Amino acid sequence: MQFVIYPDLDKPGLTLSPLIKVLSGLVGSEKLICDVQKGCVLLSRDKLSVKEALQMIDLFQEKIDSMMLQLVDASNEIVNTVDVPDPLDHVDRDVLDDLLGCGASPDGLRLLLAMEDEEIEE
Repeated sequence: MQFVIYPDLDKPGLTLSPLIKVLSGLVGSEKLICDVQKGCVLLSRDKLSVKEALQMIDLFQEKIDSMMLQLVDASNEIVNTVDVPDPLDHVDRDVLDDLLGCGASPDGLRLLLAMEDEEIEE
């Protein structure tokens, strides 16, 4: 979700610490863009210089790398702690190889088997 804010950063309403105002270069900005997602707020001027845009992209790439590592670690941790059998383990290896060779998606086959198991349980 995106908002456009026309702030007077010296008046109540949009409160930022003086240090953040100075470091971010938002002091004196007439128009700010505020992007909001659950767990994240991005506040920037509506017009960035080329240098500022490049620095912002650099910051985003650092954040993306950090989030990717966090998700990789979490996914590897969960796969090692949760003992869920692979439904494809019960499929004949030759049949599975033929299906995959014809273009079947292994994840799709897992989902289909899981859906069938749910139908049987109901």
